[in-house]
Amino acid sequence: MELFWRQGYEATSLAELLDTMGIGRQSLYDTFGDKRSLYLEALRRYFEERASMARSTLAESGSPLGNLSRLFQMMMERSAEAGFCGCFVGNTLAEFGDRDPEVSEILTSFLDRIRAAFQETLERARELGELPPAAAPAQLAEVLLVTTQGLALLSKIQPHRELVRSVAHNSLSLIRAGR
Repeated sequence: MELFWRQGYEATSLAELLDTMGIGRQSLYDTFGDKRSLYLEALRRYFEERASMARSTLAESGSPLGNLSRLFQMMMERSAEAGFCGCFVGNTLAEFGDRDPEVSEILTSFLDRIRAAFQETLERARELGELPPAAAPAQLAEVLLVTTQGLALLSKIQPHRELVRSVAHNSLSLIRAGR
């Protein structure tokens, strides 16, 4: 998963995969079928891990907007780690676009789950009075989805990450205002 994440599908050779996994060619074929099937499984695993982490952070007790702020903080901390290679979602979107229906289906499912988690969090925030009654959680969730994906992509190329911090802060301020 990490090799595909770092290098992408096309740039990752079968020899690199076998070496990284410490298995022989036949074991890969017997277990996964081929390189593409292994890639799809790696995507699913990454997305399941990230979606679960995001959903559990957003669903914690206490302030829904505080949970959202913690999720942004976790993203910023992760992006500041040495060797950060961006978001596997953004990397996959950039490499495949919509030319592979199965990859598109996996990406769409992941993005829909994250958007739904944002919407649920924002609905709870509105119910608890953290957002104005006129706030539109569905539309704000769409903004958060695009913002978080954009931040993950930008943090891949932004050495000092100041833009990422600024956008994260400003996004949370706009969400709190219900705009």
